Formats: sequence, structure tokens, C-alpha cells
Amino acid sequence: MRRSLGALMLAAALLGGCASEPAAQAPSAQAAATTPAPTPTPTPTAVPTPTPTAVPTPTPTPTPTPTAVPTPTPTAVPTPKPTPVSYTYVRVSSLRGPVRVDRIVISRVGISLPNGVIDAPIYERVAYHYPGTSWPGGHSNTYLYGHARAGTFLNLKYVRAGDIVLLHLVTGSWVRYKVTSVRRVRWNDGRLMLLTSTERLTLQTCTSYYKTADKLVILAVPVA
Repeated sequence: MRRSLGALMLAAALLGGCASEPAAQAPSAQAAATTPAPTPTPTPTAVPTPTPTAVPTPTPTPTPTPTAVPTPTPTAVPTPKPTPVSYTYVRVSSLRGPVRVDRIVISRVGISLPNGVIDAPIYERVAYHYPGTSWPGGHSNTYLYGHARAGTFLNLKYVRAGDIVLLHLVTGSWVRYKVTSVRRVRWNDGRLMLLTSTERLTLQTCTSYYKTADKLVILAVPVA
């Protein structure tokens, strides 16, 4: 009995406690209507980053290589060497006596005296035969000299041993001499002007305008 009574009292206490609390009221429909619904925050649309358009690198225009203009090679104009029109050679030893000379040619150095050799005072364009000396065929020393000027014996300074000297005779033939030596002698040395016992050709010119300057002397012998 006691346990049943206690249980009843406990149940009554529990029911009384529950009745004393106010019942929660449901929100009215008006209140629900006036409360604004929260505006949803818009999700930002992702703006795509534009892909940069590749600007083509301009191809450099090649600089034209200048065409090399070839420098014209100057054509060497050969110095004409005087050459006799005809070559009818005779040996000096075959001449029966002295024969005058009217032309001297030394081709290698460009000497040609077409105006001849004279027995007279010295002129510009001729060689002079020294009086008292021989002519080819006279079996002695033929001594010819002239100015050291263009057209005469200026190029005699270039003559060397072994060069050939051509003498044209008034008879129309040519005789040949070969240079044996080139000498420089004192202005007053006359030993090479003397007569010899064998055939010899001596050519002489000056080396300066001074009268006391040395002389250039070429010695040659007949070509056998």
C-alpha cells in the first residue's frame, strides 16, 4: 500500500510541475509574413582571365649584302721595245774594212737611236763617234757616246753584262756585240778611248750635269 501511495504522489508531483510551465505559442501567421526572408548572397561569377593573344614577332628583313664591285685590274701597257725591221746579221770578222754605223739598238733597256751616229758635234737624239777611233770591221776600238737623256743614252745605266748591242751598218746589215763589263770612270780618264788590237765596242754617257762628274762606260765584244 505504501509503495502504491508513494508512486501516486510522485506521479501527481510530476504532472503538477508540467502544468505550471507556459505552453510555447506558435508564431502567428502575420508575424511570419512581415519577417523578410534573407536575400541570398549571389555567388560571384568567375570572370575568365583572357588568354593573351600571342603577337607574332615580325621577321626582320635581311639587309641586302652589297655586291662587291670588282676593281678592274689595270692592264699593264708594255713599253714598246724598238726592234729592227729586218735582221740580216753578219759577223764583224767577215767585214773587209771599217763600216760606218747609223743606228744603235739595245732592246732590253729600250735604247734605239734611229737618227744614226754622226761625225759631228753632239746632238740631242744621236750618238757621237769619237774621232780617231775605229768602226766595226776596223779591228780596233769603236767608241760611241751621247747624252744621258731620254731618246739617247739615258737607259744606258740599266745595261748589264750579257746584254746584246745591235749596230746597223750603212750597208744594210747588222752586227752584234755582247756586253762584257759596265764601268764608272773619272771624267778625265781617257784610257778606254785608245785604240785596241782587237775588235771592241765602247759606249759612254755622263752621270750628271757637272762636267767633272764620272762617266759611265760600257764595253762589248763581237758575237762570234
